[in-house]
Amino acid sequence: MPKKEFLLDSNAYLRLAYSLHPLLFDEENLCLYVINEFEDEYKRCQRLQNKFEWVMDEDYSGNRIYEQIEITKDEKKKIKLAFSFIDAQGREYNNSKIDSMAIATVQVKNLTLVTDDGGMVEVAKTVGIHVIGILKLMKILLDSKRITYEQIKSTIAYLMYEKDLPTSNMPKFSQQYKALFNESPPDENYAGE
Repeated sequence: MPKKEFLLDSNAYLRLAYSLHPLLFDEENLCLYVINEFEDEYKRCQRLQNKFEWVMDEDYSGNRIYEQIEITKDEKKKIKLAFSFIDAQGREYNNSKIDSMAIATVQVKNLTLVTDDGGMVEVAKTVGIHVIGILKLMKILLDSKRITYEQIKSTIAYLMYEKDLPTSNMPKFSQQYKALFNESPPDENYAGE
């Protein structure tokens, strides 16, 4: 079975890493990364620092350092070239330079992009990149026995409480959740079983 490799955009990482720690890993058949420039983006944004204080805790920063994407010199050149094209397209959707770098990295490394950001999805599709959202990623992690369904429900309840669901369209989110997990999503008051 070929190895499935995924790159999480910053928002996907921030939505999942606290609840599903350690989120990033590299195993025989499955691998999760976050963009290597994630910490630069985090350090530049006071809003992220205030909302996600845990990001720089040693356990989380250590997981990111240990599970970084390896990029060769040749791949760096290809990423830089792809970035210029992707970033120009991304401006139309207000994508950040880090978003464009993530898309370029995914394209060159032939990974799957994990994002629920509409602008990133649109640009990724134009360059032929396979994209999934965090719900689909959690289903993959559940099927591979990396996480439990209880962890999924707790994570979704937490995101609802924080008003940080991957979409503001609750009927669409509920429909996607039901399609993957055969039941309605938990509400923000879910406290576990």
